[in-house]
Parts: sequence; structure tokens; C-alpha cells
Amino acid sequence: MIKLLWLTLHISQPAAEPCSPHVLSVIGNANDERRMNKFYPIQLWLTTIVFVAPLTMILAGLVNEEWNMGLEVLPLFIMFGLIFSLPSLLVCFAAYKILTVKISSPILIKILLNLIMVGAVLITFALISGSLAFRLSIIYSASIVIASLFYSVKIKEKHSSL
Repeated sequence: MIKLLWLTLHISQPAAEPCSPHVLSVIGNANDERRMNKFYPIQLWLTTIVFVAPLTMILAGLVNEEWNMGLEVLPLFIMFGLIFSLPSLLVCFAAYKILTVKISSPILIKILLNLIMVGAVLITFALISGSLAFRLSIIYSASIVIASLFYSVKIKEKHSSL
């Protein structure tokens, strides 16, 4: 298993082009005609807090009455979610900048960024604590993973035709 992981992480670009020692190429072609989506962190952050987390809270309340928080508190959760998650957004931006320089695989970038953001959510709710901290940390963690499915780390390069 470890050897397979090591081999997977050491797949490099084609021999015709030199591979930078600082670029980790795992899955995908680093030379395709796409560029990094510089808005990915903000898209992930806003979609998680404004759309996916409220929908997840509603679904969790429908499935389990114990998790029902009522629709009237959703605007409060969105407002406080935006405020309390600002440090996580900064961590997300910093991590995204570093990951896009060091790693060429969009899938690996997305997985690592999701793990970092889930960790930031868990730390935030551990600091806030309270009776809803566990439930909300599960909801927001799941929301991050779901929201990450809506956007691409790389977007197609626009070519002008004459």
C-alpha cells in the first residue's frame, strides 16, 4: 500500500519536458489548456455557507427531528457562518495558493483543500463549543465536500479566434 502510494505520487510529466522538483503531478495532465480557477476558494466558501449548509440543515431536520433547528434560524446561521468562517477563508486562500504552485493535479488539490477546510471547521466549532457545535461541525464539514463538487479547480483557457 505504501509503495503504491509512493509510486502514485512520483508519476511525473512526459520525458520530453523537464519536471520541476517542486511540482507534484499525480492525476491529470499539467500541460492541458486550462488554468487555475482563482475564484475557487471564494466560490467554495460562499456556496458552503449560503446554499449547501442551510439545505443540509433542513434535510437533517427532516430526517431526524432532534436535528430540526427551525427555518427561522437559517438567516442567523448564514450571517454568523460568514463572520466566524473568515479565518477559515484566509486559511483556504493561503492553502490554495500553495497547493496550486506545488501540485498540478486538480483532484489532489481539491482533496487536500477539503481536508484543510474540514479541519478549520472542526477547530472553529471546538473554539466556539456550545450545544450545537457537534451537529453543526458535521453539517458544515459535509457541506464543504458537497460544495466542492460544484466547481472546478481548473477552468478552460479562452482562445480568441480571428
